[in-house]
Amino acid sequence: MNDRQPVRAWVERFVNVSIAVSFLILVGIFLKIYVIYPEPKRLELGEKVSLANVAFQKDQKSLVIFVHSKCGFCRENRDFYNEIGGLAPEIKKFIVFPEKDLGRDEFLEPIDIKNFGVVEANYASAGIRATPTIALVGPEGLVEHMWRGLLLPRAINGFKETLGISVKDVYLSKKDLPRLVSESSSRVTVVDVRDREFFAQRHYDGAQNIPVDELDLRSINEISLDDRVVVYGAADDDAQLARSVLLRNGFREVLIMHDFFDVVLVTSDEEL
Repeated sequence: MNDRQPVRAWVERFVNVSIAVSFLILVGIFLKIYVIYPEPKRLELGEKVSLANVAFQKDQKSLVIFVHSKCGFCRENRDFYNEIGGLAPEIKKFIVFPEKDLGRDEFLEPIDIKNFGVVEANYASAGIRATPTIALVGPEGLVEHMWRGLLLPRAINGFKETLGISVKDVYLSKKDLPRLVSESSSRVTVVDVRDREFFAQRHYDGAQNIPVDELDLRSINEISLDDRVVVYGAADDDAQLARSVLLRNGFREVLIMHDFFDVVLVTSDEEL
């Protein structure tokens, strides 16, 4: 029994020391997270945007677009950024990348950068916790409006209106399509961008089927650039992607039929 007591005492001391060390580690983690390194700030309305070598003018608004070259939403909105660059010339525009973003040049290839100032920023200091983040900055660099994440067509319309840019709604209702066809001086082509099997089951009468992943290659050969194009898909995201592809390929007007599943459909057998 006496031989076991020293061993027991050593084990007890070891356990006590382990508990004390574990407690100190937990305290250290708590202090690091909540005291020494608190949660990063997030840029909000009314706060000031600070960018190195950029002086915001008192009498001019600025549009600041925070992106990352690997950000999927940023890449998806590049056509929109390019469009905005050529509009509202009274607003100064910047595209901002995080420091040491090696993909910057490739990201900017489809964008006419003469319409933008391109700068780098420390996103942690600037309060940018996610991309894309767009800030409309007023006098003294104070944020007046903010948009975060992917901008879809309806949000883009609201964005343009905020900037004072007149917009035309890209969405078309089922009840408006016959009138568009009858009143249009150009041919109206309706494109179903769903997969073939879904198109075969049912589709809008007279629609042409070009799956969205084939649209880039087939659209130039199968649709006239002079046509007014109406697209629809299984989801709004598919239709929006199709519209972006067609606009990039040179089609001047591309509308989205937003209530496809409410329209009268026909099966392939009924068309034969």
